[in-house]
Amino acid sequence: DKVLIALGTLSAITISLAILFKVMHWPGANMMAVSALLMMLFLFLPIYFFNGIRNPESKLNTIVSSVLILAGCGLFLTLVRTPTGSRKMFVELTRDYITNEELLKYEKGFQLPINNSSKFSQNFNDGKRIDLLCEELKRFIVKTETGVEKLDKDFERKEAWLGDSRILTYMEEDQTAFAQWSDLKTAIKEYNKLNASTSIGGEKPLQITSLILNFKDCKTTEALNSLIQIQHFVLQNERIIASLK
Repeated sequence: DKVLIALGTLSAITISLAILFKVMHWPGANMMAVSALLMMLFLFLPIYFFNGIRNPESKLNTIVSSVLILAGCGLFLTLVRTPTGSRKMFVELTRDYITNEELLKYEKGFQLPINNSSKFSQNFNDGKRIDLLCEELKRFIVKTETGVEKLDKDFERKEAWLGDSRILTYMEEDQTAFAQWSDLKTAIKEYNKLNASTSIGGEKPLQITSLILNFKDCKTTEALNSLIQIQHFVLQNERIIASLK
């Protein structure tokens, strides 16, 4: 009985924590969920079932409770993503990222030149620095996640798709990448400050805001798309500046 109480309590606590972590999108949810289910199905349930079924008075109650436990564990598995489901999701996320990269490349092709003597040349140069840092960080994230520096439309055949790792888990281990990430935040802060004091035809340039700057738990695709958004901000401001005569 003491063993059953201990196993049941530990399983219940682990399942509750797994659900909390799953709802809050914290790391470790699936690991806790699988551990709790294994403990419940292969330790608690066999001991509970064979111990209770021997007693005629508790036999029926034991059978009913065991069936309910099995049903509950089955329902709980709906919160756990299957490998096939993960692969399908990762492929779609990777395809979206490649499409966004193609759109960014297309937009850059229509960029207008700007005279270095322009009073807005500092805005332009700062924007170029931000764009370069974004490219370096994207290259690092993609290579770390997939093993290749650049993804193409043939990524699925090569099995080189993006996962849902949290970038800081491996970015903090690379001094160069972490320094680039820090430089990007500083550069954007200075860029926004410069643009706030700049007036172009009565309008101010766009202020860059991005998930990757404020949320350290960005996942791979979230970080990559955030970097692309930053580059789009810079492109729009450059177009406004370059259109001035």
